[in-house]
Amino acid sequence: MKILEQTLILKGSIFNFQLDLSKDYLKFFKNFKYTGTGDDYYPSKISKNLNILNNKNFKELNLEINKCFKYVINNIYEYDCNFFITKSWATKAEQDQYSMSHRHSNSWLSAVYYPDFDPAFIIEFYNDVHNTFITVPKNYNIHNSTQWKFIPKKNSLIIFPSELRHKILINKSQKTRYSLSLNVLPQGIFGYKDTEVFFKFE
Repeated sequence: MKILEQTLILKGSIFNFQLDLSKDYLKFFKNFKYTGTGDDYYPSKISKNLNILNNKNFKELNLEINKCFKYVINNIYEYDCNFFITKSWATKAEQDQYSMSHRHSNSWLSAVYYPDFDPAFIIEFYNDVHNTFITVPKNYNIHNSTQWKFIPKKNSLIIFPSELRHKILINKSQKTRYSLSLNVLPQGIFGYKDTEVFFKFE
């Protein structure tokens, strides 16, 4: 894996990794069974299986994703703790499908993996912190922007704080957009003194 970029925002950072994979995972995404979310505001679909990474065919991908999370948690955040992937599910957005803005509840860090590329496969992040006074800047930069768009490459992984609001933009491609979403919680002792808690997952 190789980190491509790190985008700093008020609510944390967005990390974009390029994974080094020998297997083409796109065929597996095409064969998953998908279902609607039950919400008209989310036309895109999710897999019926909510623990995709437990599939033996995803062993290599699972290892690479864990490497990226370990790097972010131990080397960038410099937290001395382990972590646990609680859920991992596939998403499917056909032409003109999208998702509304949302965040991942009951989670610490989240990520999205892309098995394929198209310039129309865009994910957008939002900063919920707004200044009282807003004007149009001469140039947008890290200090005055409230939205960030990413066009992920094939086999890229984007890691971000779970509380960060984001959405899938309308898929204007004739290709179906597939991705893998996942959530992570800390494992072991986390916190300090009166905030200390112990997370254990079987």
